[in-house]
Amino acid sequence: MSTRVLQVPRFSGFIPALLVTSVVPVTQVGAQVGTVRSEEKISATAGGFGGTLRDGDRLGNDLAFLGDLDGDGVGDLAVGAAEASAAGHDQGEVWIVFLNADGTVKAETAIGEGSGGFGGGLDLSDKFGSSLASLGDLDGDGVVDLAVGATGDDDGGDLDGFGAVWILFLNPNGSVRAKQKISAIAGGFIGPLDRGDNFGSALTSLGDLDGDGASELAVGAPFDDDGGSNLGAVWVLSLDPDGTVSSERKISATSGFGGTLFPQGGFGRALAFLGDLDGNRTGDLAVGLRRDDSGGADQGALWTLFLNADGSVRSQQKISASDGGFGGLLSAGDRFGSSLAGLGDRDGDGFVDLAAGAPFADDGGSDQGAVWLLDLEGDTLPPIITCPTSRWGVVVLGHDGGAVVDYVVSVADDNDPTPALVCSPPSGSFFPMGRKVVTCTATDAAGNVSVCAFSVLVLTIKAR
Repeated sequence: MSTRVLQVPRFSGFIPALLVTSVVPVTQVGAQVGTVRSEEKISATAGGFGGTLRDGDRLGNDLAFLGDLDGDGVGDLAVGAAEASAAGHDQGEVWIVFLNADGTVKAETAIGEGSGGFGGGLDLSDKFGSSLASLGDLDGDGVVDLAVGATGDDDGGDLDGFGAVWILFLNPNGSVRAKQKISAIAGGFIGPLDRGDNFGSALTSLGDLDGDGASELAVGAPFDDDGGSNLGAVWVLSLDPDGTVSSERKISATSGFGGTLFPQGGFGRALAFLGDLDGNRTGDLAVGLRRDDSGGADQGALWTLFLNADGSVRSQQKISASDGGFGGLLSAGDRFGSSLAGLGDRDGDGFVDLAAGAPFADDGGSDQGAVWLLDLEGDTLPPIITCPTSRWGVVVLGHDGGAVVDYVVSVADDNDPTPALVCSPPSGSFFPMGRKVVTCTATDAAGNVSVCAFSVLVLTIKAR
């Protein structure tokens, strides 16, 4: 529990006195919220897409929203095609898709080996485009930037599967202005990677955790072997504006994580940013564990990681068939947590909601799949506020009609290290003769509020 105390300079010229006392819906008819109003397919033959796709490209293996990249008032999209072979087998490709207001494609730019200004650097089977994450404007040029995973990259060894992440600094037309690779041997990253880790399998921006003005990036390595075979790991990378890594922190079974991971579980295969769920003024992270066996073989699970500003884990909460208040029915093999997406505050309760994929669920038939929408519980506990408790008045020998009164009020909160504290009148104010009620309000980062009140009584005793 963190505590903050409000204290002002000592009074001068007067003796303060403290005394504590107790102090019809409208029905509307319309479309059902959450149903589909319209849809538009984008493919080699639909939606106005003019790019060239080949058998096995797998366009759409990951997506990232880029905001209005070209300034036409309509949001645009990055689309992965990690097994595209335009310049070599499974090198991969990313398409920047500029949309019209109706969802059709206005234009597209391919980014890959020798295309879209990328300038080269991909090898066979790199699988560039395995994952995508918008970074906001990392370099401050007014244009959004993009992180791209390449799980098959072989930096660090002679064989594929070490993995890498590319930071792409984009132009408004979707081409690459500059790039920075992050791998076992590039971009300032010093954390060790091994063959088969598949670093870059999942990506999500965490915003500016540490307050240095640049984004942090969470990177999944689901086949990392810390603590056992393919238990998985997540790396939190602090990025500099040029896309290099200023520091990194690993989260795994043997590094800063207090939960239990299962062999072959794939911790880090899916990631989603949750905003500040626990109210400690630092963003939090959901991590999928699609082959978790705690309720049955490969039922799956996810972990909510409550982060500190340095990217370390302050605490964690598991969500599975038997944990975290989840009341849904999962079956063996569902692989719940294979994919994750933050939904924002869908229900207006002040906390982000989460979608979790279970692609092998059998509702309606074998392996047809399902998606669970989870309304997450955030910090609902108010801070603890402590007002003065003395009932003794103080005689003031004054002649100016009152006294300057100092008082101390403290506030503590389990999550927020610096809850806001406002008292009216504030400590150090001039209080007139008689009784005056002071009201203090403490508010934490989640918006929870506590109030206390006490009376100040200023008396004058005539000198003998």
